[in-house]
Amino acid sequence: MTVLALAGLLLAGEALRAAPVPPGCWLRDAAAAGETVWLLCEDGPVLKSADRGETWSHFQLPAAGRWHAVALVDEERAAVAGAGGQLLTTEDGGHTWARRESGAADDLFDITFVGESGWAVGDNGLILHSDDGGLSWARQASFTRSRLLAVFFLNEKTGWAAGWTGTLLRTRDGGGFWEQVELPGVYGNLNDIWFQDADNGWAVGTPGLLLRTRDGGRSWQLRPPPAGGVFRSIRFDARGRGFLAGDRLLVSEDGGETWMPAGLETREALVGVLPVRDEVWVFSPHELHLAVLQDRSRTAVISQAVPLGQDRHLPENQMNTDSY
Repeated sequence: MTVLALAGLLLAGEALRAAPVPPGCWLRDAAAAGETVWLLCEDGPVLKSADRGETWSHFQLPAAGRWHAVALVDEERAAVAGAGGQLLTTEDGGHTWARRESGAADDLFDITFVGESGWAVGDNGLILHSDDGGLSWARQASFTRSRLLAVFFLNEKTGWAAGWTGTLLRTRDGGGFWEQVELPGVYGNLNDIWFQDADNGWAVGTPGLLLRTRDGGRSWQLRPPPAGGVFRSIRFDARGRGFLAGDRLLVSEDGGETWMPAGLETREALVGVLPVRDEVWVFSPHELHLAVLQDRSRTAVISQAVPLGQDRHLPENQMNTDSY
């Protein structure tokens, strides 16, 4: 444990340990269940930690292709989705894998699970559903040809899918029927969608799109962008703090009413935010950043870039600290 003092705050952060992976890894997605974290590289390497990044193992997916998304059913069961409608699942923590028939040739870009129920979305409005933990998949009618980039389910019935040119879909019966939600004046691509609870949700995209709903997704308001550029991912942690990743990391302490730069220095744009227990991890194609911690009044960021492909503990004197 590293303990640092900053501006009167007592901050504690865990160092990450990164496992060596083949050169050229492009980090596309990450998922967590309990203490277990999985990181997915586009060309197939997967990094796995069972202890929140203290130690790592890695393996190569047994099928060639471009892999875009990973989701965990639990700490041992996972599914990955990628180009050409490819789906792979593991039941034993990644030791063995099975190819699952998707019935589709379109690229898949996101995947999620709520219990045994899973959904994957992709090109040409493709939505696939599984009710057995990813062992079998069936197509659901989306009534759109737009590329879908993100899917989120609050429970086994209520979910949303988002994608190109302001496409936003909603279902209240697990995907038996998907309805399109009108977003007047929104023409950019929606990259991510996230709900804090049954009423409060967010969708983000490009150029600088930030949308909010307070009524369960029936209506959406376009919020003034806190910064320009591209927003890739939005999450809220268990304490209600918001994290918005894109060209830089923004943090909200008031439920998303205001957003402030987190002071996180990165060498490339961020692509994802991942809550892991009481921490929040953010990542770019080649780096991880930790951690976001809370004192009584505000959030502080303790961060050190961990380049994928190295195997080392972060020395205390190389940690960057900042707050806002």
